[in-house]
Amino acid sequence: MGFMSSQRQTGMVHYAREAGWILDSSLPLYHAVGEELDYLDTAQYDGVLALCSRASPWLPDLLRRFTIPVVDMWADYPEEHYPRVLLDHVAAGRAAGEHLLARGFRNLVFYSHTIEQKAAAARQQGFRLAAEAAGARPTEIIWDHKVGPTGRAARVKWLSASLAKMELPLGVMGSNDQIACEVLEAAELAGLAVPSQVAVIGVDNDPLVSELALVPLTSAAIRSRRRSRPFARRPRGRY
Repeated sequence: MGFMSSQRQTGMVHYAREAGWILDSSLPLYHAVGEELDYLDTAQYDGVLALCSRASPWLPDLLRRFTIPVVDMWADYPEEHYPRVLLDHVAAGRAAGEHLLARGFRNLVFYSHTIEQKAAAARQQGFRLAAEAAGARPTEIIWDHKVGPTGRAARVKWLSASLAKMELPLGVMGSNDQIACEVLEAAELAGLAVPSQVAVIGVDNDPLVSELALVPLTSAAIRSRRRSRPFARRPRGRY
């Protein structure tokens, strides 16, 4: 329930098959067409896997209708007190930084958007920790949607001008795969070769993004970590 990267969806599907679960992903679609209440009244579930992000503000109210266990896979609504499985964003940022450093890049850049908030900030922290441990200091470029250029084309042009001023070669981490693709576009606009002059790495390892990027994108895959109380594996349940 909710929308998540294809990598996380694939992991859930694999686990569900091993556990003998039946996964029903119809609810977000039914909500989109205003039919979710009738659908809930006719469907029988043993539990709910939900991604309660601020991007789906309707979801917490909907989840309160359930009397069955709910597991949240985001951290935007801690007041709901659900068991949670969260991503280790700091570890992802550290892994990306270490990857670039291992390939000889010392001029490191972290690029993100202010609207990415918590996840990006944690990834930025991990990236900075990896750089500082190696005696490097990363440059941080953050696009602010309130004051920066509006529209993707204008944003890429702005980023391109920033990259063109920096000492080469550059190792750049985008806070997610989509944002890393903006770096690829900005490098091309600036006439900088990828990866020899600008090496780019994203996060989430979403093949629908990384494989279709301007240049095939290197990306850090994230492993989930357990948070809050553990929850039991429920064989042959409906989720």
